[in-house]
Amino acid sequence: MKLNPRQRDRIALAGAMIATGLLHSAEFGNLPVADDWVFVYPHTFAQTLAYLFKSIIPPEWQSLWLRPVPMFSFWLDNMLWSGTAWGPHLTNVAFHVINVYLIWALVRFMKTGTVAAGKDATGGLPAFTACLVYGLHPLAVGSVSWIAARFDVMSVTFGLYGLLIWLRWDAGLYGRKGLAGALFMMLIGLLSKEQGIVFIIACALAGVAGLIRVRKRGRYFSGLLVLLIMTGLYAIYRYCIFGSMGGYLYAKYGPSFKIPVYYFCAVMFPFLNSMPGSVISWTLVVSVMVMVIAIVIMWNDAGDEKNRISRLYFFIAAAIFIAGLATTAPNAWMPLEKVMRHLEARYALIPIVGLALFSGLFIQAAVRTPLMHRAVLALIFMLGTAGAWRSDVQIQAWKKAGLIADNIIRQTLDIAPDPPPDSHLIFVDIPRITDEYAYVFGIGLEEALKYKYGRTDITVVRYPKNRDVRTAQPERDYIFQYHPPTGRLEKLDMGKIPIRQ
Repeated sequence: MKLNPRQRDRIALAGAMIATGLLHSAEFGNLPVADDWVFVYPHTFAQTLAYLFKSIIPPEWQSLWLRPVPMFSFWLDNMLWSGTAWGPHLTNVAFHVINVYLIWALVRFMKTGTVAAGKDATGGLPAFTACLVYGLHPLAVGSVSWIAARFDVMSVTFGLYGLLIWLRWDAGLYGRKGLAGALFMMLIGLLSKEQGIVFIIACALAGVAGLIRVRKRGRYFSGLLVLLIMTGLYAIYRYCIFGSMGGYLYAKYGPSFKIPVYYFCAVMFPFLNSMPGSVISWTLVVSVMVMVIAIVIMWNDAGDEKNRISRLYFFIAAAIFIAGLATTAPNAWMPLEKVMRHLEARYALIPIVGLALFSGLFIQAAVRTPLMHRAVLALIFMLGTAGAWRSDVQIQAWKKAGLIADNIIRQTLDIAPDPPPDSHLIFVDIPRITDEYAYVFGIGLEEALKYKYGRTDITVVRYPKNRDVRTAQPERDYIFQYHPPTGRLEKLDMGKIPIRQ
């Protein structure tokens, strides 16, 4: 059966989405790690609201008030699949796959302009490329596989959708309702994570370009004014919560302009390390097979790659990439080697969006012949396979971290099956991350143990100091030491404690 361009385009989109979903479906078997326990396991809406007062950004009670949208999704997880690990993972993967679709929709619009509203518009090779760059990029695993990093994935979802509506409004396809919808989506993205400001910057760039290129500038003035007011109100809101701007604008170690350069290197070359003992999973094989089927179907479809691209869209893609990298500057404590090996990879998700959009637009502008079309598809096959492999390795690294975390919890329950009331469980040398830079326990150990014990009177001390040991009571408290080489947890006598200053 001969397929028309529209049908081939739909198959290409489905291929990119299915390949991404299949690859990340391996995460459904991963166990919770670190602060996954903080966000996933409170059972009631009131308990979930209580967790809004907790944060990894000091002071402890502040920053998650800035991210209420993902917090609501964690509560919804508990309503739909309480106590499971696969359910919250499914939510993360679903948002990631939705983002692949939004990338396709954005590139489709950018390459065809107002024609994108028509039934015959296609995303073609440019959109297919952008989808795979985003969906199969190895650094995206740090946001998708870590349940607690849903903030990043959701901020991209609403930011991309808001940007798409804004550009359609900018092109005259939508009226005031479109503008309101774009602003609302960007606000939701901002309330998912502070890095959502990147998409507001992209929309502001489009608005300023509109002021320059048209005579009737009233609609652009109004759009930019509302955008400015919304950003200002958010800044005031943030200031009231923190007593300063906090978070990304205040860093414990100060900002460093080297860090964006490090993340640039990691985004452009995410293949530095691989995990010893990793295997070729069936999800990787099937994902690559789906990608190959889509490539074969597109092989003889030169499409409409001769359309010109507005320079504005290149600037928008570049702005997302550069501004996304700039938001990594507060991570001044990280050296290049650790960033290249995927430590805190979640901060790279928005730069990956910019890279994906720019890649699609570049192919739209550069590919002129069927031969070039096929050469790009061959390159996509090679890079897509490499990206899928490296993503699969990192997914397995998160699985390993989950097994270590679960082992620590199980051994604690075996050694202290029923601690006395008001017990203190003091832990020494509990690993924070694996060698593959997947998190085990920084925070979250206390929530995990309280959940497993079904009690709230236990105090867990993750980083013990002298005073914790001095005040420990042998008849009530437990002191554990973790041995990384063996993975064993040992109960220590009170007089044999490695003291932490």
